[in-house]
Amino acid sequence: SHRNYYVIFLDIEINSGENGLHLINLIERNTKVIYLTNYDSYVFDAVHNSPFDFIRKKHLSNDFPALMHKLLLAYQNETHLIHFTKPELSLSANDILYFESNKNYEYCFTENRLIKIRITQKELLSKLSNLPVPIFVKTNKTIIVNCNKIEQITSDGTIIMNNKDCLPITIRNK
Repeated sequence: SHRNYYVIFLDIEINSGENGLHLINLIERNTKVIYLTNYDSYVFDAVHNSPFDFIRKKHLSNDFPALMHKLLLAYQNETHLIHFTKPELSLSANDILYFESNKNYEYCFTENRLIKIRITQKELLSKLSNLPVPIFVKTNKTIIVNCNKIEQITSDGTIIMNNKDCLPITIRNK
């Protein structure tokens, strides 16, 4: 039977020199993967799979509490709903890529839709400040991004989001 998991701890060295990195393709995309390893060199190979984190076995007892705290905060943000009244809707913080302001409206970009919300940027920033972890950042006068959805920040001051949208960032905010 198929099951959904929130997080999977995956040992990179499975047995007799086998490499567990290929298992990432069998795991649901929304599942967080935390790689366990004895070797720092595997981190560079595994980073292409965008894991949630890494933990070195020799530091497991020291690093595990901080990792669990990070997981808990991520879970709280993902399950935290942001409520709006115009229109009446609730969105998970994790589903939002970014907001773009235009007068008294915020255009909310998610992976599959664009939602026009009647709210000022100041009111929106107040709502976002109530999240357990500050994952939303204002990058310029009109844009507020979800930092967890940034793929890259280029040297010329462009933010590339997970959906490949390119957004500007001021030098000061960079």
